[in-house]
Amino acid sequence: MSREEDTRKRAKFGTAYKTAVERLRRDVLSRPDFDPAVLFQWGEMMSLGVLQMLKDVEERFGEDGQKVCGEAIRKVGREAARQMLDGAQIPPGIPQAELMSLIATYVNTILWASVEDPWIVSEDECGFDIIWCPLQDIYKPFDCRVQRYFVQGILDHCREELGLDDFNIAFESIIPAGAPTCKFRMWRKNPAEEDTWPAYTRKLEEKSLRRLDKKK
Repeated sequence: MSREEDTRKRAKFGTAYKTAVERLRRDVLSRPDFDPAVLFQWGEMMSLGVLQMLKDVEERFGEDGQKVCGEAIRKVGREAARQMLDGAQIPPGIPQAELMSLIATYVNTILWASVEDPWIVSEDECGFDIIWCPLQDIYKPFDCRVQRYFVQGILDHCREELGLDDFNIAFESIIPAGAPTCKFRMWRKNPAEEDTWPAYTRKLEEKSLRRLDKKK
């Protein structure tokens, strides 16, 4: 089931890091001595830096270090979401599954600079396939866990500011593990269900700590 593209065109979000983006477009991208591909290389280095910091702090300080890193990354996600929603124009009465899909598109295609294929099953379920992710050639499958903290911060802020119903989010496949796409499903959570995103994050945190204990 395809998403209503006219709704996508009418729904507008703010620009995260607006001043920096405007300066880039105005002063840099048109320069003949600047290759935009270097932004990709810079982003890869930053992403590996965040991942390495999480790993080293976990190894040095264990669970406490893990919590500090996770919360720090969640704060960055929250701030990106705040800027995304600043001045946002959202059509009244838009189905929440469609709004979740539109938020995911902003996160995927702008904050993550990825290529996606979004889909909506019903008013209670939607999702997307990531066709290409900037991190797919430098992250191993377990490394993708670092992105979960960014997503949690974004999700928390959007839920609070937009009054969204709780939607569970889970991945079904990821490219670094050999799948053709990173497939994510989002569905309206019933009261008896746990919140799958933080629950799975905790499992990965516990797995990482067990690996460290085994290594020691």
